[in-house]
This record gives sequence, C-alpha cells and structure tokens, in this order.
Amino acid sequence: MSRSVRDVEKIAEEYLSKLSSNGEIREIIARLEISRREPHIEPTCSIEEVGRAFYSLVDSSIEKFSYVDTSSLIIRPLKEIVIEEKDVENVWSLAAPDEDPHLALIAKYGDNRGAYVRVRSGSKIGPVRTCYVTKLTGTVQLVHNVYVVEDDAELQVLSTCTSSRDALDIYHISLTEVIVGRNSRFTMIMYHNWNETTKLWSSLRVSAGPESRIVLIYVTHSPIEKAYDQVIVRLSENASATSSSVIYGRRGRYHTETTTILEGRNASSILISRMLSAEKARIESVSKIVARGEGSRGHIECLGVPLDDSSIITSVPILEAHRTDVQLSHEAAIGKFSEEEITYLTTKGLDENEAMQLLIRGFVSIDLEEVPPTLRKVVERIVDELVRRSAV
Repeated sequence: MSRSVRDVEKIAEEYLSKLSSNGEIREIIARLEISRREPHIEPTCSIEEVGRAFYSLVDSSIEKFSYVDTSSLIIRPLKEIVIEEKDVENVWSLAAPDEDPHLALIAKYGDNRGAYVRVRSGSKIGPVRTCYVTKLTGTVQLVHNVYVVEDDAELQVLSTCTSSRDALDIYHISLTEVIVGRNSRFTMIMYHNWNETTKLWSSLRVSAGPESRIVLIYVTHSPIEKAYDQVIVRLSENASATSSSVIYGRRGRYHTETTTILEGRNASSILISRMLSAEKARIESVSKIVARGEGSRGHIECLGVPLDDSSIITSVPILEAHRTDVQLSHEAAIGKFSEEEITYLTTKGLDENEAMQLLIRGFVSIDLEEVPPTLRKVVERIVDELVRRSAV
C-alpha cells in the first residue's frame, strides 16, 4: 500500500529514533548529516553502454537520464515524479520504511534519488541501462528505484553497480520496487562490481500480475567487505519467475535471501544459486518458496564449490506449503571439483588452470535462452570475467 512522502518520512524518523544503540546506523546517519561539496564527476560504468535509454547516479547527487520515445517509455529521476505527484501510488507500495533500518534511511535521507521507469501498455522496451557509481571516499549512496510495466508490455533492464578502487569505506543502500501488469514480462540483469571496502544492503521487491513472466539474473565476482542482497517476488495467477544468482566470493561476507511467494493459482517459480568461495570468504544463501495458490509449484537448486579451505559456504533451501495440491522440490549440494575431473581434462591436453576454468565455466553456466540477445552477450562477458578471476 503506497504512502505519502510526508507519512513515509515521519514513519522512518520515528523508527530510526528507536535505534540509538545501533552503532552502524548511527555512523551512517552522522555521515549523511554532514554536508559536503561534491565535484562534478561524469557517470561511467565498468561495461560499455547498452541501449539508448539510461539512468545513472554518481555518489549521492549527480543524476543523468536519457530516453527517446515518450509515447511508450518514461525514464526520469524518482524525485521529479514525487514532486509532481505523478504515479506515486507505486512508490513505497511494496516495502515499508519501518521494516528495516536501511529502508528507513532511504525514506528519511534518500531524497528519492533513483530511477523511475514506466513502460506503456503494448510496448516492448529494452534494454534500459541503469548505473550506480561511487567515486568519493566515505560515500553513503541511498537509492530508491521504481519500475512499472503496464499490461501486455515488456521491459528489459541491465543494472550495474560499481565503485572506484580509490573510493574507500563506501555504503550502497538500495530499494527497487517492480510492479508488473497482466500478461507482461520483466527481465533484469544485475551486475555488482565493488571494491573490498564497500558495504552493501539491497532489496528488490517484485509484484507480478496474472500471466506475467519474471526473469532475474544476479552476478558478482568482486571482493567486498559485506553484502546483503534480498529479493522478494510475489506471483499472481499463472505468473512465473526464474531467479538465478552467481556469486564468486572473496575476502568478504556475502548474504543473499531470495523468496518467491506463489499467491495465485498455478503460479510457478525456479530459484537457482551458484556459489564459489575463496580467500576467507563467507557466503550464506537462503532460498525460499512459499506456495499458497492452488496448484502452484516451485523448485530450488543451490550448489556451492569452495575453492580453498579458508572459506565457508552455507546453503539454506526452504519450502513452505500452505495447500495439499502444490508441488515443491529442492536440490542442494556443496563440494569441490573432484581430482578425477581435473585429471581427466589434463589427459585431454589441458593444463591444470585451463581444466579448472572449464569446470568453473560449466558450474556457473546460466540458462540464457529467455534472455534477449543483446543482454545475453553482456552476461556472457561478465561470466567470462568471473571464470578468469576464479581460476587464477
């Protein structure tokens, strides 16, 4: 249920006032309340521009956006939408500012920085590029995005988040709300490439209308201090979703939670996670399917490979059935590549490093059949880089 901007800020302020003992939240608030003069920095991302429609945010204030066809697509800074009170029923409709301290920070201090993207009924748009960059040491980047896909429409999004190697002690805190109409399609590729002093908190909320299709792909291969990624997808009648995540964790803590709630009749979901860990990384992946709709069905596949003995992988698949006529299943496994596999490949003329790269590539492979060709090439390049780094 959407709330007015004033109500959201008031709820957030009251909630944050109760968290005086939370040291990290106090530190973030102190940073946000210190005004600083920011130099003008042009937005740049780590992979080349894809598509003519884009939105970018550098640090906490420099926003740019561009699009071509106003009859089928709207891209604007969310702040402008809120000020003009247009389509605000979709802002804070899938999350509440008192659910979590990070959401409260976005509501009180975020100033509605982020992208507002709306695709008109009957239109097919993509790819739209969104880019979030941190370049200043000590930055707290608060982001709130809203995507609306009307009935019988399609939107493809490539979202890139990255930080400069010179920007130390970064916080990136984001909320993305996605509202998808009847018989519509939403595809999002999310690529995170941070430096190892970054602290990340991210929540993606999706509401999928009847007969709709959701495809989500998340890839990260960079060291990070700590990362929390949350995905919550609600599916209506005959709606379906596939969520795939590939994490190569190094020298940091990674926690992902992906939940799909099968609310409608014959709703279906597949959750796939691939985890590689090294260099004292700690990875925890929680995958959950809640089946409430008649005849709903879902499957979870969680696989992890530790690349050394210093890292830890935890995989938690959860199935929750509220009816007798649902079908839920899961597969979970953690284990390193066998010596027999490596030996076999070396007998075919590969050296040990080439053999490891081949095994890793097979392990992290994602089904890209539903991904549009332009975005498919981007994912393939990201996976190539992940394989190269993890096999070194």
